[in-house]
Amino acid sequence: MNYLTQIILPSELAAKQKLLENFQWYGEVWKYFPRRPNSAKDFLFRMDRYDKEVRVTLASNREPRRPGWCPAKAWECRNLNAAEPNFYELPKYRFKVCLNPTRTTRDNPNKNARVKKQGRHEAILKAPELREWFYRKAVENGFKVLAAPEINISPPVFHRFLQAGHQSTIVGVDFRGTLEVTDKPLFKKVCGQGIGRSRSFGFGLLVIQPINKI
Repeated sequence: MNYLTQIILPSELAAKQKLLENFQWYGEVWKYFPRRPNSAKDFLFRMDRYDKEVRVTLASNREPRRPGWCPAKAWECRNLNAAEPNFYELPKYRFKVCLNPTRTTRDNPNKNARVKKQGRHEAILKAPELREWFYRKAVENGFKVLAAPEINISPPVFHRFLQAGHQSTIVGVDFRGTLEVTDKPLFKKVCGQGIGRSRSFGFGLLVIQPINKI
């Protein structure tokens, strides 16, 4: 990703704009990139909600446009190619990533044809299984988790929203720790494409900070 943008809004302003949930931000962030014919989605985002503010981290290939309702002081955008050309080339980083951990099962109690063909996605909720799942994802994406400090795994959070008139649920789990890059091409790819499922709804963005800057 070429651009890294951080948006920090007072909770009152976020509530006024109806931007307190992940799925609401998905619809909002699209507006920051003027749509072109056949334009593909080329951004990832993460939302963190606190008592007094909402923080959104946005990674994109194109420079986003700040909306008129957003104060300039709440918006910070960096061109990584210009400011930090070696940002993705370093050996170690501190990281945080909110993911939708799932496994695919053929269990099909409702005899759904789609499940029969593709399998059913089942949320992973237990801490030991989450740890094993994340370590496997790390290897697949060109990095390994360092033992010190130990990886921190948050309790699962259930995000509920309406989709096509039906209530859907996405389980989000936050992983934080330090990593070492083992395969640079794979690592750079995952920084651009994200990890796991539900990336359109604010999951999968690997937020990294070089160790030498901590």
